[in-house]
Amino acid sequence: MKEQFIRELSESLKGQVSEAVYQDTISYYKSYIDGEINKGKTEKEVIELLGSGRLIAKSVIDANAGNREQNNQPYETASQTESNIPFSQKAKWIIILLLVLIAVLAVAGIIIKVLWLLLPVIIIAAVAVWVFNRI
Repeated sequence: MKEQFIRELSESLKGQVSEAVYQDTISYYKSYIDGEINKGKTEKEVIELLGSGRLIAKSVIDANAGNREQNNQPYETASQTESNIPFSQKAKWIIILLLVLIAVLAVAGIIIKVLWLLLPVIIIAAVAVWVFNRI
């Protein structure tokens, strides 16, 4: 029953939604069915509660049609959308990260320089405390 439901859902969704939506939907219903069976329901009960795979597919297609129409573009994969980020925006983030790194290194350099200058004072103070504690 589960295989038949998933097959019906799969055949109804294939080519109607993006590959990501297709994979997410199939994966979700497989997990959902398995989870309900693990809770003690029979496979038949779960499938009957879900109803028709075609009807669920139609709901998924309708829900995703709005997204597709709003963009007025075919679906894109995540890697395609990342590559659509303008170069200037990527360059801006790289510059910001470099400036933050430079600032952190500058602060660390200043701290090290101050400690290096204070090192003789720290050593003398430590020796003095040690000597006075020995007396």
